[in-house]
Amino acid sequence: MDERLKRYAEMPRIAREIIMEAPPKIIWRLMVQHLKYPEKEAERGPEWDELVIKNIKGEALTSSRSGIGVRTRWYYKFYFYTFRWDDEVVEWEELKKITWKSISTWDMVDSFAIAPVNKETRLTYEMDYTPPYGIFGRIWYRLFVHRHLEKHLEYTLLQMKSSAEAIAKFKETRAHSF
Repeated sequence: MDERLKRYAEMPRIAREIIMEAPPKIIWRLMVQHLKYPEKEAERGPEWDELVIKNIKGEALTSSRSGIGVRTRWYYKFYFYTFRWDDEVVEWEELKKITWKSISTWDMVDSFAIAPVNKETRLTYEMDYTPPYGIFGRIWYRLFVHRHLEKHLEYTLLQMKSSAEAIAKFKETRAHSF
């Protein structure tokens, strides 16, 4: 197989990180409330309109919303096409890391990890996925979807940062006012 073709056939991986001026506890709370954050309708910035891949909504599939085994159904839009998938939490380290695995459609594993850095916190997002339809699906995703997915994930991290820092600032202001 041609080396270029082989590279496109590999499982795509995306990793992004962002530093936030917020304690891990606030960021963790946002992560475990992932049905509300970071893409609440009222908090979507103007950048959201420019995204090609958009998170439309999530539905709880399990009554418990914390710990291993939590399941969620996600609805996303890619241009005019709405697609959905279900995921399940497969790793849960309180205040450190959450990992989800797709249990429908394509193979996908994604995670958020939190690490304190001095007085700030690093949030790392990682995603590994294998699109359906064999090598043709992988090539199509690499050529047409991958870059849009990267932009969506960068937007997600920026929204998470904005929410976490606003909450931290509010709590700090409240603590100093008494």
